[in-house]
Amino acid sequence: MSIYIYAEENSPYPKDTIGHTKFGDLVRIKGVSLRRSSNTLSHPFETEINSFSIQAKADELEVVQCELPIVTHIEWIVNFSINNYTFTRYTQRKQSIVFTRERSGGDRLQRNLSCNDRRGNLDHFGCECTVGDKRWLLLVGQVPEEISSTEYKPGFIEFYNLNDCIPSEDTKRIILAALSFTLGRQIASVGSTSLAEDGDRVSYSTKTVRLLGEQSAYRQPSYPPTQLSTQLSLPHYEHLEGFLDEKKVSKIISAVATKMEELNLEYPLFLVWLGQNSPREVRAAHLGAAIESLRDSYCENNLTTNLLPTNVWKEIMKPLLIKAFDNAHKKLEKNLQISSEVKILRNKLSQLNNKSSNMKYDEFFELISLKNGKVEEAALRERNKPAHGTRYLPNQYRGLSITTDALYTLFNRIVLKLTDASDYYIDYSTYGHPVRHIDEPLGGPEGDGKPAIV
Repeated sequence: MSIYIYAEENSPYPKDTIGHTKFGDLVRIKGVSLRRSSNTLSHPFETEINSFSIQAKADELEVVQCELPIVTHIEWIVNFSINNYTFTRYTQRKQSIVFTRERSGGDRLQRNLSCNDRRGNLDHFGCECTVGDKRWLLLVGQVPEEISSTEYKPGFIEFYNLNDCIPSEDTKRIILAALSFTLGRQIASVGSTSLAEDGDRVSYSTKTVRLLGEQSAYRQPSYPPTQLSTQLSLPHYEHLEGFLDEKKVSKIISAVATKMEELNLEYPLFLVWLGQNSPREVRAAHLGAAIESLRDSYCENNLTTNLLPTNVWKEIMKPLLIKAFDNAHKKLEKNLQISSEVKILRNKLSQLNNKSSNMKYDEFFELISLKNGKVEEAALRERNKPAHGTRYLPNQYRGLSITTDALYTLFNRIVLKLTDASDYYIDYSTYGHPVRHIDEPLGGPEGDGKPAIV
């Protein structure tokens, strides 16, 4: 985006303010990295420098055009899709061009040159989300094809009835993360527009797209954690199956957003989207890391990491073990006594009281009352293979794909359980993707509780 601005001295605005455009619009730029600068002469025969220009890359640019009260804020997004679900609300668009000619003698001519009045399209849904103590009313939908290319799956999140209470960047980030989890795909912001009551544009912004996987992300299908549909009857759309249930969506988004900071959910979600857009060979490592991060965030003050109480280990067991080791060390040959292997073995004594990762998972699942079976156990073990550079053979890819789907499903199931967002989940480890109760373990490819063979 190219924009001409005039720098100001002693600006009353924050330090990220650069200046004004030649039209008087206030410009704020964040995350600027200078690329090139040049001096410009207004005339080739003049020697006095007339202007100085820079070319820079910015993370975000905001243009403020007026100071009217804001009633609507629209966040523009990409990689938005609801897959096979149907929107519940439609938009009616009407565009007309009228030519009018009036002469001083009283002659008046008016002609309607064009009128485009199209039937409404189902293109958005409504939901509510509570962040902190603030309840936000949202409209979420897709941008028409004639406005933006469908290649990037453009959409919008409209905050309305604001009463000049604009959502903060933190609020928008939390809602975007919760919406991404609900729809089962990473959704990224590309900018925003704020509108006054009469539709005048108060400000607009554009920002760098931060979407993992870049082009591959747009081709990925959505994998929502639970069933989002219901059955509705709307004018001209009677008896259609698969409409989004706005109450379900609102409940999930609000539940996840409420727990976002407490569980540090944004980072595990980042690892999930990284895994979903990575090659199959390493996908399990990222998804397993997401589950471990979620586990550690929840269990920071609730999970014991030691086998014995710390005082018992430090005051009794550890000294006895070190003493026994040192006594045995004296009986070794001289070359073994000074070997690095023996030193490493002695240092490992301090780790004997630490619980293994499997033990921590068992305690974690018991703590949150989540039943697990052989499918979950096998999936969690699989994450260690790519983390240690295991190479997969061609005949293992089918089982590997099902196993990574099991890890993704387990992550969704844990989030739904911790946030109380839904009592049901979609099991992507089973053919046909059945819906199961949250307390029912994953079924595996055949639904019999047996894991895929990798």
